[in-house]
Amino acid sequence: MAIASVIQKGSSIIAYNERGSQLCTVDGTYGELQGYTSTSFSVKRGSNIYVYGERGNVISTHTAR
Repeated sequence: MAIASVIQKGSSIIAYNERGSQLCTVDGTYGELQGYTSTSFSVKRGSNIYVYGERGNVISTHTAR
């Protein structure tokens, strides 16, 4: 299913589908949600940006500029 929205709530980052059902939750304790698309969302942790898929798996990691 596609990602329809992602929110950061407390120490969690939660992705939802278009029906409002939760797709996944990732730890956001030391991270900040940067944005999302229909297939992924990005979280900045320190000097790195982690890109997650709709199941909460890390797709890639980049150095923040």
